[in-house]
Amino acid sequence: MTQTSIPLSDIGTRHEIARKDQWGRYLIVPPAGGTPTGYTRVTTIAKALDDGGGLAPWKAAMCAQGLLLRKGLRAQWEALMAQYNGDPWYGGEQGKKECKRLVEECSAVGGANDRKEQGSALHTITALLDVGRPPARLSPETQADLDTYKNGLIAAGVQIIPDQVEVTVVLDAWKTAGTFDRLVNVKGFDLPLIADLKTGAKLEYTWSQIAVQLAAYSRGEAIYQQGTAEDGSQDVRKPMPQVDQNWGLCFWLPAGEARMQLTAVDLNAGWDAFQLSVKARQWRANRGLTMDLADLLVDARHEEPDLTPILEASVQHALHQRRLWLQKRIDQCGEDPAARVKLNAQWPPGMPTLKRFTGHTPEQLAAIEHLLDGIERTTGMPFSDPRPPEPDPERVLRLLNPINQENQQ
Repeated sequence: MTQTSIPLSDIGTRHEIARKDQWGRYLIVPPAGGTPTGYTRVTTIAKALDDGGGLAPWKAAMCAQGLLLRKGLRAQWEALMAQYNGDPWYGGEQGKKECKRLVEECSAVGGANDRKEQGSALHTITALLDVGRPPARLSPETQADLDTYKNGLIAAGVQIIPDQVEVTVVLDAWKTAGTFDRLVNVKGFDLPLIADLKTGAKLEYTWSQIAVQLAAYSRGEAIYQQGTAEDGSQDVRKPMPQVDQNWGLCFWLPAGEARMQLTAVDLNAGWDAFQLSVKARQWRANRGLTMDLADLLVDARHEEPDLTPILEASVQHALHQRRLWLQKRIDQCGEDPAARVKLNAQWPPGMPTLKRFTGHTPEQLAAIEHLLDGIERTTGMPFSDPRPPEPDPERVLRLLNPINQENQQ
């Protein structure tokens, strides 16, 4: 008997998020309480920088295959084109909706969902195994995949942490949430690694997404478990375990091939890309990009220029340079065992790290600098790079003074 799928609810994990809003975002009660708020999925952010270079041609090929296989689908396209004079995509919202529906149906007939469904089932089966419930009644092909997975982890010295399977974490500062596949102990690493299981045939177009996902999970601020109450009153937050934020792990187990590859993923690069992805999504939502030319010329003649954005940008640049300088000092402390112990012990309570959060105030950066001064002094390992200058808005105004005079003439 071939078992093609097992409900995720059968895994027994209490971490899976089920309550979502109409856009598929996780509904999370903020740390201060209140009404559940939509948190963007980590996987959504991970796709923001993806150019879709591999997906679009593949989807087109699947659609073409399905169209050739089913005469009924061809007839539906013919009817749709006749209804909209040969151009249904530009025939209004209903025409576009019908086009999308037919594309999905043709792609499914062409085989677009086969690997997805097989991979989803393999995800569920491996999760059952990792929480101590090895499934039975599997096909020989699926059993071979499962044996490859189990034996491959043993050979590589990777140990699944049983109560950290399919765990949802939140990044409140970014209003983002996501569910990671596994937390694992790996020989040679002091801290557990976030691990992700991939079952697709190829990963060449998805490594950037994987890096963003794992980096975001590693910087989770809390584990989040939903209760049954719709208002979120029974939801629970638990402390995020300390995990490795430099490296993550990808289990590549292509469904039906009985082979597995373990790949380390650079999470610092992934975190940089996460922040760029958030900015890209904000940019795409920007609607104030145009203005009537006549209105622009009138504004230019009668309004003095607003220098506030320039001044704010100069301050932010100075603070960014300060952050980079402080992070270098932290990295240097991390290379010395004694300094690293002092840094971990004396880090201000409740203060997020520079890699986890980018919105520190000048006062918080000053507190971090003061801490590093003391550690470097007591351990005899001074930092050689010069201190970046303080933000100086008045100097920027002096530099911009010729611009003001020119606009006033």
